[in-house]
Amino acid sequence: MEQETLLVQSSSKGKGTEGMGLDNIEVTCYSGHTYAQRPVSFIWQDEEHIISKIDNEWLEPGKKYFMVVTEGEKLFELCYNEAQDKWWLICQ
Repeated sequence: MEQETLLVQSSSKGKGTEGMGLDNIEVTCYSGHTYAQRPVSFIWQDEEHIISKIDNEWLEPGKKYFMVVTEGEKLFELCYNEAQDKWWLICQ
């Protein structure tokens, strides 16, 4: 299993981002048959969040979305923007 770490930023735009700010986060993702296939963990607000399961994933043109549940039972929506090569924390 190949994993890589990508530096990403959370977005101030979109639903549910009020109060989140523009925090820098790091995402470790699995890259198997495609680049940045799925997130494995991320660091947000100086805390590492290990993803225990992916509840949902969907595609939009140039973007991959993931609704993830962490080991701490927190729900996050992450987006990988392929054109910008960046991950975004959409909502918590």
